[in-house]
Amino acid sequence: EDAVGKRSGIAGRPGIQGALERYPKNARALNYYGEFLYDYRGDEMNGVRYWKEAVANDPKLALPYNNLGIHYSHSGQFAFGLDNYNKAIELDPENPDFKFNLAQLYLAYTPSVAQELKWDEAKVFKKGMKLSKAAADLKPTDYKLQEDYATNFYVSDRVKVKLDWAD
Repeated sequence: EDAVGKRSGIAGRPGIQGALERYPKNARALNYYGEFLYDYRGDEMNGVRYWKEAVANDPKLALPYNNLGIHYSHSGQFAFGLDNYNKAIELDPENPDFKFNLAQLYLAYTPSVAQELKWDEAKVFKKGMKLSKAAADLKPTDYKLQEDYATNFYVSDRVKVKLDWAD
């Protein structure tokens, strides 16, 4: 048995695999199994395949779009990353994690995002900061989101944006 298979008993097999046997088109189950494959088994190709299948079965579920955004961003496919993050946020605008993830793309890969969007780096920085602030505002008790927003201001030096630090 794998780690996921030991969680609970649904259908003939335990855990998420049992859920998929019983509900093979359930987008949430497909998404979570994709996460398991991608994150715990290192099987990126099949993780992505399950996320795409989740989207095909429920195009209004934001989770797989966010996961695809992470995958494409980390593999340097910024256009696909941006599209998927934006779709996740469109579907679930109150999810701080989705905004955090998109902010990270803007702020960690500023030159590449600027090139992709045909923006200058200052505009990419400002959009990233807006997303970072929105994530922090959505979950004000989450220290990591607050810390991330605060430290993102230092990116301004790299992109040569003058900040009013008192503000």
